[in-house]
Amino acid sequence: AYPSDPTLNLDAQRNLLDQVRNEQQPTQQSQLAINGKDILGLGIQPGPQVGQILRQLTDAVIYDPRVNQRDTLLNLAQGYATLPQ
Repeated sequence: AYPSDPTLNLDAQRNLLDQVRNEQQPTQQSQLAINGKDILGLGIQPGPQVGQILRQLTDAVIYDPRVNQRDTLLNLAQGYATLPQ
């Protein structure tokens, strides 16, 4: 489970977020190993999709901090870009 999981109550979400922060795991988009410019570099057009992909990547990193590697995130971003909107 991760903080944006709708099945968790608010207290459970806060506890999970506190645990992740205490372990100094990334919890914010700014802590990703890539940014919007990197996503644009994949050929994805500027627009709302870039933000959506960054949010999905942030969720993925919160769920499993090991994926916060440049190459891994770029591969994930490419995959997210091909999903239907």
